Amino acid sequence: MGVGWGGSAGPGTRSGGTGPAPKRLNHPLVGQLTFTYETMELAADEGLYLIACGVVPGSRDADALNLLASWNATDQRTRHSAKQT
Repeated sequence: MGVGWGGSAGPGTRSGGTGPAPKRLNHPLVGQLTFTYETMELAADEGLYLIACGVVPGSRDADALNLLASWNATDQRTRHSAKQT
């Protein structure tokens, strides 16, 4: 779909400190989205990270994600119904 994180230097890499970092991406259907994210390196394997992303509740970003989720849910139901017939 061509959605990406842009010019990130790596998981959790940000200049100027630690804590939640803003990340912007341009989605082809809903436009620009801004997420905050935090990373945690997992001890199980070197270079393995857990990345948690979120948006501000009630924001335009949250509305856009809800819209995308509703389209996906509708698509999933349509596929499931088609398999049953």
